Amino acid sequence: MFKFYPMNRIFYAASIAFLLISFNLRAQSQFEVTGQVRDADTREVLAMCNVSAYNQKDSLIAGGITDDSGYFRIPLKPGSYKLIISFVGYQADTLRTDIGAESKYLGIVRLQAAQAQVGEVMVSGSTKKYTIDKDVQLVTAKMREG
Repeated sequence: MFKFYPMNRIFYAASIAFLLISFNLRAQSQFEVTGQVRDADTREVLAMCNVSAYNQKDSLIAGGITDDSGYFRIPLKPGSYKLIISFVGYQADTLRTDIGAESKYLGIVRLQAAQAQVGEVMVSGSTKKYTIDKDVQLVTAKMREG
């Protein structure tokens, strides 16, 4: 039969505690999803693009923006994610990725420019300002000259 002496008990308790803590830290560790965003036609980098990470239930988990070089870095826990990359004037791109036991580089993501047409635009203005107690006529310096 193996006897436990006080020093052995402390050593075994410390070893078990260390193993439990290391397993717990490994389970909670975060990894990074990285990549670069560029224009599909001109191949220029797109700074300040929005990058959002959603889980399987379509809940927003994390997000960020690209830097001046078009690179993004999103910290995520292991699992399956949907990344949506969007920028004003471009069509959004959706990527699906699985994060395992290491960080993942997605490569270069190319966004296509959106083909949007604006209809008729009408600009109007007035030189009158209406308030509750009075009406004010706005007179500019050009109006004073004429």
